[in-house]
Amino acid sequence: MKLNRLPGIRLATVALFMVVSSASNNSAAAGTAAPAPPAETDLLTRVRGALASCDARAVNEAIGEILKDDDAADIVLYLAEQWKAGSSGDKWSCVRRPLVRAYLANTLAQAYGNGVVRDFEIQSIRDALRGGVSSTTDYVASLSISGLEYVAEPADMRLFEQIAMKKDAYRRDDALTALASQCSDEAASALDRLERALPHANVGEVRRKFAFMREARCKQRRT
Repeated sequence: MKLNRLPGIRLATVALFMVVSSASNNSAAAGTAAPAPPAETDLLTRVRGALASCDARAVNEAIGEILKDDDAADIVLYLAEQWKAGSSGDKWSCVRRPLVRAYLANTLAQAYGNGVVRDFEIQSIRDALRGGVSSTTDYVASLSISGLEYVAEPADMRLFEQIAMKKDAYRRDDALTALASQCSDEAASALDRLERALPHANVGEVRRKFAFMREARCKQRRT
């Protein structure tokens, strides 16, 4: 499974601590190689460790690996379970921390929107993303806008338009990308209005740049 993207910002890489088996000193002296950790649990272990540490940067690092993995559907379902448990559990749950929550919601939205994994309830994730677009933290807002792009409903086109109309160029770019990637009349109308209202925002260029995503979604809708 390959998901498309997280926003372009990348936080600093942090070390992820994993317990691995090692050979005894005698075996090492004899030239015996240390046994490798079980391959099938490697990425899942990293994800679990990141959530256990509740370090947002570690979560970003682990999720970055999921986004590159061709066969991570089981890990996405694990994240969905953590989302459900954290959203209904202890108020101090790691999943309730804004940046961690934004990372998870973005990834789950991509998986659901791409049709890779849909065996989980999406509405609470969609609602969390809608709430996150107005965050005072730019990166949380960016993750939320780009995640909502994958699971947006027609009414969300107005939300994207409102974000694009504001003076914040950083969020405007995310909102324009989200609109340009939609296969909907509502998105096209919103872009028409924005092109007239924001002559210096290069709305037409954004439309052309992300036309391939719009076409892919239109094709997915027809099949």
